[in-house]
Amino acid sequence: MATTGTVTFNRDICKGCGLCVVACATHLLELDEAAINRKGYHPVVILHPEQCNGCANCALMCPDQGITVTQDRIAREGGARAERTGQAQERRSEEHLVHA
Repeated sequence: MATTGTVTFNRDICKGCGLCVVACATHLLELDEAAINRKGYHPVVILHPEQCNGCANCALMCPDQGITVTQDRIAREGGARAERTGQAQERRSEEHLVHA
């Protein structure tokens, strides 16, 4: 199973420390230099949310617990579990996944 992720930021509590930017495995985060939050800092923004792999490194690094990651599992075509249950052929006809 592969995962994708949905990342939610609480931009109002972000202090712009950049720890999440460094921790992002896919290098999708940066500080938003065009915005300033209530605390006067540049909050984090995700550049391409559809490319998030759901690793949650950013949420683990955030000292203010301002990041939430929801992981979504994607079944890969022809996986071992499907082979064991005899459903691989049925899955191949129903799923159209892009493999990265």
